[in-house]
Amino acid sequence: MTSRISFVARARQLAVALLAVTIVFSAPTAAVAASRPRDAASDADSRVAAAQRAANAEASRYLAALSAFESLKTQATGIETAIAQGEQRADTLRRVVRERAARAYMRAGSSLPS
Repeated sequence: MTSRISFVARARQLAVALLAVTIVFSAPTAAVAASRPRDAASDADSRVAAAQRAANAEASRYLAALSAFESLKTQATGIETAIAQGEQRADTLRRVVRERAARAYMRAGSSLPS
């Protein structure tokens, strides 16, 4: 259980880091763009755009994986609950069968001829 919690916490930290990188790359400053020659600036812009697209794609994949993980965790919890309920029901039914068998045995013993 602790490993699940630490995994989710780590996953959220990574999502925040990816978002921060995306924001940094998506907002180049005008001063940097103005100080470079036009060709270098357009090259840098295209590299930034490519990095931004890659970061967005990775962030989307990561968030989809995190969502799938959370869904599976919810399903696992539901299954564990159903198993526990089934085990309790089986215990109850075993007790009922033992009680009924004991009563049937007692009744059969009292009707035997002496």
